[in-house]
Amino acid sequence: MKKIFLIVMMLVFAITANAQTDVIKFLGIPVDGTKAEMIAKLKEKGFCQSYGMGADVLEGTFNGVEVYVAPVMNGNKVRRVAVMYKNPLDEIQIKLHFNRLVDQFSNNGKYQAISEAQKIPENERISHQMTIYKKQYEAGFVQLPYNSNKIVTVLISEQRYDKYHILIFYDNGYNTANGEDL
Repeated sequence: MKKIFLIVMMLVFAITANAQTDVIKFLGIPVDGTKAEMIAKLKEKGFCQSYGMGADVLEGTFNGVEVYVAPVMNGNKVRRVAVMYKNPLDEIQIKLHFNRLVDQFSNNGKYQAISEAQKIPENERISHQMTIYKKQYEAGFVQLPYNSNKIVTVLISEQRYDKYHILIFYDNGYNTANGEDL
């Protein structure tokens, strides 16, 4: 009986240890650890301090586009890496960039769409849809191997009328708040 209990405990420990190491990665960097560790790893990847944007915001190139990158914390653990296009885009450009990202994630073997990723139709007026109908443009993906705690979200944020940014969030669900502060 002791042997069975010991084997079961070892299996539970192994599964738990594996789950904690199977976190989402941004540029090969696990989205985990402290803010200082994440910033140091991002700097190793070529990102540098973004003056005027705050101490935690870095800038550099991601997927061929100039971006701001920042770790988002839950307590002392990184729960998200937020990526924002540095330069705002007009309505035509934002459609092209959003649709290209949806295609890239959909066609990349490292990701699986959470639901059917919808591209923006060429004739759709984003400003009209967002202003009048409060429509949100968003596509979600799971980083493989499948784990519901490894989510990537691509969305459009309106900066001001007819100027938009792409936001990409790499979320580590293990480090998300679970109501412990309520």
